[in-house]
Amino acid sequence: MAAANQAAVAITGIGQTIAEVNEISSAISTAVEQQAAVAQEISVNMHAMTGAVGEISRSVSLIATATQEVDASTRLVRDASHSMAA
Repeated sequence: MAAANQAAVAITGIGQTIAEVNEISSAISTAVEQQAAVAQEISVNMHAMTGAVGEISRSVSLIATATQEVDASTRLVRDASHSMAA
């Protein structure tokens, strides 16, 4: 009978260990899913930022072109005013 009791205690311990392993496995699985979701969100955000940087670059290019046009126009006005003053 003592052997049967020891076996029962051992089986109970094994069952508890299996339950603990299942809990740990579940926690790891949840953490992996969360990490995958975060990685996906980072990827989406990086894609959006890439688009925004491209838009900023285009805007800066337009500003540079407009600045050059204003500079050219300013020079024309200056030259015309010098011609009128002479």
